[in-house]
Amino acid sequence: MSDAAPLRVLYIGGAGRSGSTLLGNILGARPRTFHAGEVTHLWRRGVLEDQLCGCGEPFSRCPFWRDVVARIFDSLGMHPGDLARIVSLRDEVCSFRALPQLLWPWLQSSDFRRSLSEYGAALVEALRAIQETSGVEVVVDSSKYPPEALVLAGRGDVRLSLLHLVRHVGAVAYAWTKTKERPEIHDRRAYFSRYPVPKTAAAWVTFNAVFERMARSGSLAAHTRVRYEDLVETPSATLAKIARELDLTPRGGWCLDGRSVHLGPNHTVSGNPVRFRQGPVQLVIDDDWREAMPGLQRLVADGLGVLQLRRYGYSGREAEGRSTG
Repeated sequence: MSDAAPLRVLYIGGAGRSGSTLLGNILGARPRTFHAGEVTHLWRRGVLEDQLCGCGEPFSRCPFWRDVVARIFDSLGMHPGDLARIVSLRDEVCSFRALPQLLWPWLQSSDFRRSLSEYGAALVEALRAIQETSGVEVVVDSSKYPPEALVLAGRGDVRLSLLHLVRHVGAVAYAWTKTKERPEIHDRRAYFSRYPVPKTAAAWVTFNAVFERMARSGSLAAHTRVRYEDLVETPSATLAKIARELDLTPRGGWCLDGRSVHLGPNHTVSGNPVRFRQGPVQLVIDDDWREAMPGLQRLVADGLGVLQLRRYGYSGREAEGRSTG
């Protein structure tokens, strides 16, 4: 599809457990915008593992995704047996081992360039199939994953905007220590992986550093950065900033009532279990980490993230996870 117009993709970048699923569904409630969820997991969790779509149906039984997958196969000349190849390419190109080659293309080997080109084409065709099936102007991808964002940023057939979403490192690190069920895995009981605070705090630093670098690179159509705490405490002003700086039209269109948002059905692949919620959702700060997180873990998280916390405006009272709006 080299003659097609560049595809408009709004990519939500940041660390996991930063509120991207909620923000994506709020954005997806706007006219001419569709939130697809974490598209990085489309191939394995969606097509191969048949996990639940945000609508509550298994992926294979969701009419929306059946149409999308059929369009992908048709445009790429694929059949179901080729999915293993796509998954393998995704794991090769979108790994942290590959991050230096994605950040500095002069490091890329010829084999990596071929894999990058092949996977990038498949990813773009998947996003284009989502756009064509939904009939929207902008596809929102809440994958948050730096390697995949860099793949898209290097494509000439994508008009990529970056919404860099940050949340206090302590809140993120603490969230990854908690036991949380994965309702999208419907054939058995399963739980999200849990990680120690040093690992998640280091990932928080790395993820956010890559997205900061992307914002400075000149490879994006637009970019902005917002804090999860501001989204929850001053949603109207925060969403207005996003719409203004990322050129989302028409203006307005938020289903807001004070600090409550009304969410309709969605067709998201993967993400936080909040994607299964419909109707009014109260936006409330989840700050139990401030009391529950052990002091040593808090020191480790804050120590690793100290420079970025200051850049993002977490100081004094805000360093405790609250914002002034």
